[in-house]
Amino acid sequence: MHKKFIFITNNPSIFQKYQNHDSIFVQYLAEYDFCDILRETQSFIEKGYHLMTHPLASNLKPKQCPYKSVLLSKDIAVFSAERDSEIIKLSIQTVDKLSKGMKNPRWNEKCLKDFQIIDMSVVESALQSSLLRQWVM
Repeated sequence: MHKKFIFITNNPSIFQKYQNHDSIFVQYLAEYDFCDILRETQSFIEKGYHLMTHPLASNLKPKQCPYKSVLLSKDIAVFSAERDSEIIKLSIQTVDKLSKGMKNPRWNEKCLKDFQIIDMSVVESALQSSLLRQWVM
């Protein structure tokens, strides 16, 4: 079955919630960090996928939140392919600049669960937008 959307994520909560969704495939990459998720997103964009959520949506910096989820579509384009490529390229550059020389913090389980919820809330806010709701829900 062809699904209209794909999540690129390292968030186990996103995987658990959307793994059986009718319209969304979940590319769950548990071992990937924030920047790895953006680079994987870039590889999907290079294959013709389109951004449905901004890669840097939220006020959390890469080393502040270990989880990242980006929604893509093969069939629906919000921006041109060139614009999607530019957005992901600039997002990766921004993350590289902000995290240069920083180490990943070692978060306890409660913090990790809180970060999963934060990432989920950013994604669900986007999914509830009138534009996406008509396609996903």
